Amino acid sequence: MHLDTHQEADMKKTLPMLATTIVLSTALWLGYYATAGGIPPTSEVTTVLVGIAFGMVFGTRWLWLNLKKSGKKNEKGTNSLPPGN
Repeated sequence: MHLDTHQEADMKKTLPMLATTIVLSTALWLGYYATAGGIPPTSEVTTVLVGIAFGMVFGTRWLWLNLKKSGKKNEKGTNSLPPGN
């Protein structure tokens, strides 16, 4: 199977985010385990912890991309303020 350039670019973006989500959700799981007195979280709690990690990773990515995009607009000379301000 051969991936085209577009698919390779998507993979390069997706794999670090997946790895970050796995590491963060594992850290949250271990934190829950440690604070619950050594009782492992149920599958429902684990689902919530993974969802929190997912939201944190993608929320951070969304914020970073929007801040980066905003900075590029300002570099081009466009002002974020309406005229007269």
